[in-house]
Amino acid sequence: MGAHRTPAARIVCLFHPDLHYGGAPAARQRRAGDPLRVLFFGRILKYKGLPLLMDAVERLRADGLAVQLGVAGAGNIGAERGRLAALRAEVINRWIADHEVGPLFARYDAVALSHIEASQSGVAATAYGHRLPVVAVPVGGLVEQVADGRTGVLARRPSVASLADAIRKLTLDTTLYNAISRDLVATADDRSMSRFVAELAAKIAECAMGNGGTRGGLAP
Repeated sequence: MGAHRTPAARIVCLFHPDLHYGGAPAARQRRAGDPLRVLFFGRILKYKGLPLLMDAVERLRADGLAVQLGVAGAGNIGAERGRLAALRAEVINRWIADHEVGPLFARYDAVALSHIEASQSGVAATAYGHRLPVVAVPVGGLVEQVADGRTGVLARRPSVASLADAIRKLTLDTTLYNAISRDLVATADDRSMSRFVAELAAKIAECAMGNGGTRGGLAP
């Protein structure tokens, strides 16, 4: 199979631009003692690790931390429905329409990516577009998409204990939370669609020049 892989020199890495559903909000602010409202968003599939997130929230609740969980998206919740009810989680188990995304994200303080495998996440890009920090496990491309301490908090390991520690950090350290949200506002242009398109066009032009101006530029 290795013979059919694309040469590394022909692979261009770009960032995932922020996704917006409505106007971009201002920076979020948290006060000490406020509960942390954490959202699991998107299609509910096994690889997204909802049970891992619930385990982490249950652990934090047992430690006396005020963490509120929300789950929004289509998919089979199945046996997890009882646990979510016990956690008094907000559950919207259906497809979320575009016009619902902005108001939904406005009700939460952070987005959790508890994936057990991943390449990248459009949910993270949506969180950034709504100035919400992301708490994520260090799996796949999430380690490139979530900058620890700048755009969110990255767990040290893909485990319940590490995810709980990451959520705990964001819950207790309001200075960190507020700094992350302010930074998401200040660096929004760096993650804009216009910058993404400009960089993509520049890379295509660079490839075309590298192929002697061959039509299409990316032909072998």
